[in-house]
Amino acid sequence: MARPKSSIIGFIDTGIDLYSANKLRKFGGEFNSLQRNIEQNTTFILNSISKVADLQAATMFGINELSKQLTELSDISWSIANYFERKESKDNFIGDLKMLIFKFNDELDSIDKLSEKYTEYAVLQVENLQALVIKHNVKIEHFKTLSFEDIDRAKGILERIDNTHSLLMNKLLERDE
Repeated sequence: MARPKSSIIGFIDTGIDLYSANKLRKFGGEFNSLQRNIEQNTTFILNSISKVADLQAATMFGINELSKQLTELSDISWSIANYFERKESKDNFIGDLKMLIFKFNDELDSIDKLSEKYTEYAVLQVENLQALVIKHNVKIEHFKTLSFEDIDRAKGILERIDNTHSLLMNKLLERDE
């Protein structure tokens, strides 16, 4: 007796069912393996993100510290620049004082030459020098930062202005008598 056609189809159907079950079992294993890989990768990524966040926090702390140090260095450099500006101003002031001594001396020499022929005009020039000294409050104390020799010279020039005025006034009085 021959097998019924339905039993052959049943065998094929059973074979296909076994094949499908076997494939599903393999897919399940691969799926579980894939799921474990995804979990491991997710854990690795989360750990990496945590390390990056820690690194970023450390970097931001380092940048903040660097900013503080740069601010401190900037303040120091401004202090140094201000010091040198004050020193340069002081040096310029001292130089101006020295030039003032030379100019007064030159002017007094010119007045001495003028006084030989033009005593009245020489008196006027000396009085102008005295007015300048008074107007600009020129005192020997202003020369205290100079060397002793320069202070002595400045004192001599300031005294020479007054002495020249006195001498010229006496000369005028003697001439008028």
